[in-house]
Amino acid sequence: MKVPKSTWVILLIFRLVTSLLVKNVLIPDEVYQSVEISTTLNGGLGYLTWEWKYHLRSYLLPLIFSKIFSLSAYLGLTEYKLIISRLLMGLILTATDYLTVQLGTKWFGKDIQQYWVLIASVFNFGHFILGYRWLANSFEMFGLLASLYLWPVTPNRITFKSLKFGRLLAGLLIGGLVCILRPTSALIYLYLGVYLLLKCNTLKLKLFVLSFSLILVIVVVSLMVYLDTLYYGEVTFVPLEFLKFNVFKGISSYYGVHNLFWYIYSGLPTLLISWLPLTILGYYSNYKNYYVKFSLKLSAVIIGIFSLLPHKEFRFIYPLLPLQVIISALALQPIIKQYPQHFVQLFLALILTNLLPGIYINQYHHCATLPIMGYLQTQVDNNLVKSIGFLTPCHSTPFYSHLQRDIPMWFLTCNPNLEHNPDYLDSENQFYKDPLGFIDTKFVQAPTKHITKMEAGEDFEYYWPNYLVVFDHLLNLEVNESKFEDYLKGLGYEKDKVFWNSHFSEPRRAGDLVVLKSKNLKFGKINKNNNLNEENSPNLMNNNNTKIIKSKLEEKDKNLTQKTLLNYFLTSEQSIKNLVKNSNSNEENAQKLSSTLQQSPKLEQYQLDLNTYKSPQILTTCTTCSMNYIKVDPSDIKLHSKYHKLTVNNALKFPKSRRKGIEIELDSALINNNEVKIISINYWLLKGQQLNKIKELIELIGEETGKVDDNENRMNKSKIYLLLTSTKREILGFIIAEAIKSSYEIIYKSNKFTTSTQRKKSIVGIHRMWTNPSARSQGICSKLINYVRNSFCLRAVDKEFVAFYEPTEAGLRAAKKFFDSDVIFSYSDSDIA
Repeated sequence: MKVPKSTWVILLIFRLVTSLLVKNVLIPDEVYQSVEISTTLNGGLGYLTWEWKYHLRSYLLPLIFSKIFSLSAYLGLTEYKLIISRLLMGLILTATDYLTVQLGTKWFGKDIQQYWVLIASVFNFGHFILGYRWLANSFEMFGLLASLYLWPVTPNRITFKSLKFGRLLAGLLIGGLVCILRPTSALIYLYLGVYLLLKCNTLKLKLFVLSFSLILVIVVVSLMVYLDTLYYGEVTFVPLEFLKFNVFKGISSYYGVHNLFWYIYSGLPTLLISWLPLTILGYYSNYKNYYVKFSLKLSAVIIGIFSLLPHKEFRFIYPLLPLQVIISALALQPIIKQYPQHFVQLFLALILTNLLPGIYINQYHHCATLPIMGYLQTQVDNNLVKSIGFLTPCHSTPFYSHLQRDIPMWFLTCNPNLEHNPDYLDSENQFYKDPLGFIDTKFVQAPTKHITKMEAGEDFEYYWPNYLVVFDHLLNLEVNESKFEDYLKGLGYEKDKVFWNSHFSEPRRAGDLVVLKSKNLKFGKINKNNNLNEENSPNLMNNNNTKIIKSKLEEKDKNLTQKTLLNYFLTSEQSIKNLVKNSNSNEENAQKLSSTLQQSPKLEQYQLDLNTYKSPQILTTCTTCSMNYIKVDPSDIKLHSKYHKLTVNNALKFPKSRRKGIEIELDSALINNNEVKIISINYWLLKGQQLNKIKELIELIGEETGKVDDNENRMNKSKIYLLLTSTKREILGFIIAEAIKSSYEIIYKSNKFTTSTQRKKSIVGIHRMWTNPSARSQGICSKLINYVRNSFCLRAVDKEFVAFYEPTEAGLRAAKKFFDSDVIFSYSDSDIA
């Protein structure tokens, strides 16, 4: 009996609905080899595992989801991009059900009932636990079914006349795409190719098929190399790298070694459950059937080859599942005819033994791994989170793909032993072997490199975040005769949210999944009359002005003042020479300073602010652009003309981004009764109008202080800080900050200075500053520097770890006020991290 169209519509709805019931992450690859990478392709943050840094993976799968993300953004549904991607998997699984039924009908005709094939496919435990996940294996299975349906599988000899060239071409093209997606699929298509050649009745036909197939192989390989070279940035042939690492070097064994017969006694039984006896019966009772033999031989050969590899997973043989589904349905039909009175009992037993375990696994096993990311996303949106650490086994939860916010995060890595070092332990195993020892040796005060910029195999720089995620098992772990929970309490952590996770799990993932928050950041109400003045320290506030996170600053910072001056950081070599020449220091010190400062960088730092003129007799305020300028100073008049045009054309407004999490709002306050907000953005995340606006601003600074040739690589490592008006988003203040590793000391006293050639450790470099002429005398840049201190390195950085990029004499005076000391710190190109 043929399945009607209405049944397929109902099935589609069923598959789409059940795809949204998945509440967990069972396999790291369903995130870290797919949607996590897709997030990076769409300009967001994403962590690349070691496989991507050694070019072991094809970009085709992430590219598919990347297009889904782009479509979601185009439709204004960015927040639902993962849901739409999950619906895509439901659609692929529905198409797989359809092709399974069609292939069974093509092979067995009236000997098989379409409804039983459909039931065996829909209510299959393997499909429930794997089919809805973002795995390449699901696409591989769908492609294999399509190829088999088009392939000339026949008990008869194949002739030029009987060979349907168009169907073969389509099957080969689909197979080529599958091989790009999963290089191991080449084994299946190699088998099918050998089968086809053996079935050809003449040598001429065999040569024709072989020649044609080789041409397609060359096309597919070229496409594969082109695609991966395009995204990896260098010539890449993924299958070769895959073989080199996973087969020849045996790196895959690092993630588990299984018995030779594991697929027989564990893999297939787990995927089939109650359908397994029927599958065995189907092969046994119908062995003389040509298509049964074909299915058995294909399955045996592929499973046999995979069994020779030490590392095994259920998903590796998942593409062969539809063949077993067809054979089990073939065995079921005669049983129903022979025992019709037991039809209902058998029907319910088969469905419930697959449906109920499938629902349980998707809904209740490790069910905290997805909801916890939603909770953390909410906390980020409420500006309660500055950084997140996952002190859990490697890849226990999703990462940036699910948080969808630009918040610094880390987790315990599990990079394999690439150098075959007998004493090697990855970060996860190091931590669980000696938690306190790992913390003492691996945790840093402030990281110098973002985790998404780590090199292949390189571990994170761990630090204490203000939100920490752990399993109950870790909290109850005995460390130095006390629980690890007590140790965390001593650091200021307390439970914020507890998520029930699973009834059973491996020891390190046992118990609830717990979110801890640091008590070191105090919360309170916002004073709406809080003006951004010299006495206020930076606050981290949410958009609704209902919460405030006050960073711990030293008491002396409260009286911090900094006069913003024209051209703090000149680029010309002459300005440095003048600085040395005009100083009252001795000749030896002047030579030292000259040798230190005359390393003219390609990317220099400036600050503009015309506050040096204070005479009200010559100060004019433009009624249109509100700029105060000196009406007798030609350079000031020129600056006003430039700024006036920008203001009239709204050129100093910072555009909004449709991508969530790109801007991090640090604070909101009032300046002259105007509500403003302070945001930070990683420069490398800037795109489109936002990137153009920052470049325009840099160009504006350059026009007044000298032409600058920007080093894009250096800028990509920088972070932008902006103070904007809340409604019109007009830029009032601007800073570029960068990570540095060292600085040198300058003693500036009584207009005399000496400089040291010795370097000291530093963390944050102030590279450029700018103040909107209409908002001068507000201490904006001074406050922005403090925001840099409190957010650039995830934790508040003391002032002695801040340095200014090669300041002039005016810059020295301003830096002296910032440090509130005669000792100030500067840095040059060689000090950049």
